[in-house]
Amino acid sequence: MIPLLVFLLACAAVYLGTIETAFSALMRLSLRLVAERSDRPSELGAYLDNPLLLFAPVRLLLGVVTASATALFATKQWAPEHFAALGARLDTQFSVVYSCGPGESQVLDAVEKAAGKKLCRLEGTGLRHFAAALAGARLFVGNDSGPAHMAAAVGIPGVVIFSSSSSTIWAPWRPRAPWQIVQNHYDCNPCPGDRCYQFARPECILSVTLEQVDSAVKQVLATPMKEGAI
Repeated sequence: MIPLLVFLLACAAVYLGTIETAFSALMRLSLRLVAERSDRPSELGAYLDNPLLLFAPVRLLLGVVTASATALFATKQWAPEHFAALGARLDTQFSVVYSCGPGESQVLDAVEKAAGKKLCRLEGTGLRHFAAALAGARLFVGNDSGPAHMAAAVGIPGVVIFSSSSSTIWAPWRPRAPWQIVQNHYDCNPCPGDRCYQFARPECILSVTLEQVDSAVKQVLATPMKEGAI
C-alpha cells in the first residue's frame, strides 16, 4: 500500500505541478482507502470532508524538525530554546503540540529540557495521520522542511523559518491560508546548507530571533482567513 501511495504522490506532483496540491490529494485518497476497508465506512468517510475529526483536541501544531534530510542540517534548525520560549508564549492561548520525524526525538528532548517541563509530543505517526493532525491545527510554526509544505497543502496558516535555502524558491507555493516567511538574508545565501561555508557558525539560522518569529505568528493569527481556506 505504501509504495502505491508514494507512486500516486509522485504522479500527482507531476500532473498537478505542486507538492502542496499533491500532498492534499494524497491525504484524502489515503483516508478514502481506509474508509473503504473499514467496518464503519460511513464514520471514517466523514474524515474526508473534515480531517479535523481525527485530532479534535489539537489547536496549534508547532513543527520543530522533521524527518526530511534537509531539516537534519544544523543550518536549518532553529534553536530548541527558541521553540521552547515561543511555545511558552503561545501556551496561554493554544494547546501546543511539538512534532518530529523518526529518529529525531532527541531534538524534542532538547526543547523539553529548555522548557523545563513535559511537552505534548506528536512523533512516530505516518503521513496520513500527520496530515490529519495538521488539518486540525490553528497554526503551523516550523523550520524549512517537508511539514511546512504539508501544512500549506491542508490549508492552515503558518510561519516557516528559513536560513540557508532560498525562500523565493522553496517557500510554500501559493498557500490558501495566511503565511509568513522569517529569514535574515546574507550575501552567501542560498548555499548547500550541509555546513556554513562563510562563517564559523551558521549565522543565517542563529540570527533569527524569538521576537522575529513571535511577530510573524501574531501577524498570521491577526490575518482573517479566506472563506473555505481550511
